[in-house]
Amino acid sequence: MRPDPLVAGSARALGWTQYASPDDPRTYVLPATTLGELATAVARTLNDRGIRIVGDPAMKVSRIVLGPGYGIPALTSTVDVSIGGEISESGGNTEYALDAAAAGQPKGMIMLGHMMSEDHGMQEVADWLRAFLSSVPIAFIPAGEPFSSLA
Repeated sequence: MRPDPLVAGSARALGWTQYASPDDPRTYVLPATTLGELATAVARTLNDRGIRIVGDPAMKVSRIVLGPGYGIPALTSTVDVSIGGEISESGGNTEYALDAAAAGQPKGMIMLGHMMSEDHGMQEVADWLRAFLSSVPIAFIPAGEPFSSLA
């Protein structure tokens, strides 16, 4: 499906649809904020208790790339923060974000967890299915946040 329903649903749930980049359907250009403020707003909006971040919470960010589900979109020179569901903690974006920060080019990541990153997009899929499967009852049932915090 175009656009990707998981990305579109996440953007809608976060209130970011008006910030969509015309050049990349996964990229959103938000008003400048800090990584910490962004992560806090995302966690609060999605009711995500298992959110984790990589990067300096005080760094300024505005260009975000979304990648719900397994995997986190690659951090590139054109984005500040990659938001996704899950990744291997070693290799790839984690080290890239840390190395980029050490080189004076701050990058960040926000990991939502697999289920939380896909939940809102699955509402989009249910809506799409209803458009042509009218004889079958279709209901979106959110998976919800499976984790709780110790803090």
